[in-house]
Amino acid sequence: PLRRLGVQPAPRDCLAAIACAALPVIPAAVFLNPLLAGVLAVGMLLAGYASLQILAARHVARLGAALPGFFDRVRQLLSVGNSLPTAFTRAVGSAPPHLAAFFAPTLRRMGNGAGLAESVQQCAEDIDLYEMRLFAAAIATHARFGGSLTHALDNLVTYLRRRASVTR
Repeated sequence: PLRRLGVQPAPRDCLAAIACAALPVIPAAVFLNPLLAGVLAVGMLLAGYASLQILAARHVARLGAALPGFFDRVRQLLSVGNSLPTAFTRAVGSAPPHLAAFFAPTLRRMGNGAGLAESVQQCAEDIDLYEMRLFAAAIATHARFGGSLTHALDNLVTYLRRRASVTR
């Protein structure tokens, strides 16, 4: 769930979270029953995990709702003559902060020499978001077979907006 939230905690943060979780468990183990302390610890772990799952689902849903507009921006930049990597980079630059943060690892991969198709594919695998998998497939298909990516992205955006409308 932390990866889907876009959070990468430092070891220091992990130790602080463990210490906060142990704070109520240790007195319960010393002054009450150790079995009760174990049940308390397991309950706290399950509650924390459930909370992270809920937050991750909300974050992914928010990203999914914002991606059709982002894909449309990439399409617009392609239609005025930008190359695909340039259009993608400029679209990320003008995206809302949560989308820019989401695509930051993809831009880093591209900056380190990876291709756009591979970087977007890795991003889609990291988040496991349907819209990103479709976008990655459209880019990979374009890279392999050619054709009009502008038209493919237009169809993708139309499909995703219709899908969201039906879901609502």
